[in-house]
Amino acid sequence: MGELLKKLPPEYLKREIIEIQRALQPELDHLNNRVGSIYIEGSLDYMTEYGIKRWEKVLGIIPPAYMGLAERRFVIKSRLMAAVPYTYNNICRMLDDLIGAGEYRMTRDLREGHQIVYIELFVSNKNLYEVIYDFLDRVLSLDLIIGIVINWNTWGEVLPFTWGEIKEKTWDEVLGEEL
Repeated sequence: MGELLKKLPPEYLKREIIEIQRALQPELDHLNNRVGSIYIEGSLDYMTEYGIKRWEKVLGIIPPAYMGLAERRFVIKSRLMAAVPYTYNNICRMLDDLIGAGEYRMTRDLREGHQIVYIELFVSNKNLYEVIYDFLDRVLSLDLIIGIVINWNTWGEVLPFTWGEIKEKTWDEVLGEEL
């Protein structure tokens, strides 16, 4: 018996009612699944392709072909979070939510009457740099000077050298010397 039949009192469990309920059960199951998916599509962290396409249409975002669902979700979250007014603590919370705590270092310099914000990003996907830059450009006030640096795997810069060449120097010399 279907779920609807389990909720009926025993007096109603006649043959006609049972057949009607069995005929209705697939429709009710489908309706229940659709209602449940509304909650999923409304959550930025769990939405599927359908919800992401809907938000992209609402926000006027045209995603590049190489972006996966997680990256597209990231773009949507950054666009929606940009509407919040700037404070130093709020931007820290936003960056924590967007790229994760410990994935950036932000410092402020308040010398000489200017407010300069330096942000060093430790993201594993360098394609997200433009999205993060666009997000910060929309969120931070216009009187700030922004310096954003992305720090991802730069091991490729020392690959042309042999271990023998590098072993002769200390790591400070290798890192400080122009290649």
